[in-house]
Amino acid sequence: MDVVLAKLYSEIDRIHRNRQNSDKRKYEYEEIIAQFQTVYKYVSIINNQKKTLDDQCDYEGDIGRLSRLGDSTNLKKELTGLIDKYLKFVAHDGNGKDRRKLVIAIDDLDLCSNRAYRMAEEIRKYLIIPNVVIIMALKIEQLEDCIREKNIKDYQLSIDRLHMNDQLRDEINIMAEKYVNKLIPKARRIFLPKVGNLSNLTIEYVDNWRIEEKVIWSTSEQQDIVVAMRNLIYKKTKIILLPREAEKDILFSNNLRDMVNLILILLKMQDADKSG
Repeated sequence: MDVVLAKLYSEIDRIHRNRQNSDKRKYEYEEIIAQFQTVYKYVSIINNQKKTLDDQCDYEGDIGRLSRLGDSTNLKKELTGLIDKYLKFVAHDGNGKDRRKLVIAIDDLDLCSNRAYRMAEEIRKYLIIPNVVIIMALKIEQLEDCIREKNIKDYQLSIDRLHMNDQLRDEINIMAEKYVNKLIPKARRIFLPKVGNLSNLTIEYVDNWRIEEKVIWSTSEQQDIVVAMRNLIYKKTKIILLPREAEKDILFSNNLRDMVNLILILLKMQDADKSG
């Protein structure tokens, strides 16, 4: 939430400084800044509830001040209002009748295992609101592992106890699966194809750091990526790799990042014909 709010605020501030502002625009800016302050106050309360309790309780029976803590339940409502004001403010005509959406891209949510659950909870509780599109890149099984690890820690379960109790282990697995299905419904998931199954491609490696892009390596014709890689390996090493029919080819990963890394390693090698 802090990161999202900071990004929205920096964009609002940039637009306000670069735009010629009429009295109406200035009023809209002041209004959205006030909304930012309200939302951030709620976020601060949620992030540090213990300190808020200590600050607002006078220990003399006056618990009326604790009613402010109830404001945190309104965060989703106030955030919805903030996003609405934000989209109207960034629109050039200012009438907010266009169909703009706020897109939040979250990469590798599953890699930060000790904080994955907290981030997932903030997304589920507060960011699933109108006019917000959330795109997450992750491995579903790995996120389930993070949730499973969190549940085991919360219930103070030992590994030995889980191994000895099949029912308990199954229940923990089901809880993790249900949570992820609620966070990311199966109907909303887009599965990337396995790299080894990509075919009829013209593959290029391009150096785009130059003033003019330069193609460093390209396949001569449309083919599947594994065939292209076998040809590249033969060119660099003179090693012939035969296709494997029913077995998994452990040399070529189904992960695009790993395949690109292998291509880069091979391209840095000298061609076998020139190595002497």
